[in-house]
Amino acid sequence: DVSATLPLKSFIQSEGLMYIIAGIISLILIIIVIILTIIIRRLGGCTRKTDPSTSLSSVQDSSSPSLPDLCTEESYVRNSVSYMPNAIALMSKCGTETMTYAELDAKAHRLAVELQQRGAQPNTYVGILMGEKTFEMYVAVLGVLKAGAAYVPMDAVLFPPERIKFIAEDTDMKVLVTVREHVGLVDGGSDFDKVLVEEVVMNVSYDEVRLERLVKPTDCAYMIYTSGTTGTPKAGTVTTKANEINTSKAVK
Repeated sequence: DVSATLPLKSFIQSEGLMYIIAGIISLILIIIVIILTIIIRRLGGCTRKTDPSTSLSSVQDSSSPSLPDLCTEESYVRNSVSYMPNAIALMSKCGTETMTYAELDAKAHRLAVELQQRGAQPNTYVGILMGEKTFEMYVAVLGVLKAGAAYVPMDAVLFPPERIKFIAEDTDMKVLVTVREHVGLVDGGSDFDKVLVEEVVMNVSYDEVRLERLVKPTDCAYMIYTSGTTGTPKAGTVTTKANEINTSKAVK
């Protein structure tokens, strides 16, 4: 009986040892994954902190040093293009349409080239008139940031033409980015150029054009208008480029 139980006891002990070894290996793999995740996030982010209370006047008079390349929203996308160009950046609600980081960056670059040629630069305002959250809207936002300008979002469904005209005049807007569906809202009597996203992004000749990069941490990123207590649109928060980064990291 004793001789019969010894192999069984030895087998149980060896099985227990195997479980212990497997547990240790699993723990080591988990630690490695955590470390790699931290490294990747640090490579794709920015640790610089800036004062979120920057006003429009201080933005326009600022002489801050140049913003590090990793600290801009558009360079985050460019980093993603370098590491995972074919990864999905955008997906429609039903999942039938997708856009990769490479496609998003290329289209935004073409739009940015067009905007810079039309005078977009740091601390100038470019309107974005869109309806639903479409791929064109994301291309427009990224394209304006690539051009170095600040975007002014406007809702094509909720904003009447009078409100759009008021905002355009109040910001001294030179360019408005929209789609063919909504261009009729700003046709006639407008002093700004109208750029249609779906047309510009097809201009592949812009792929060879190098963008001017003059962005500083305190340059305007976007301006939002509220209705105001008197019914007249009122300028809301002016967010700096650094705050734009913090906002984008918070919603990713």
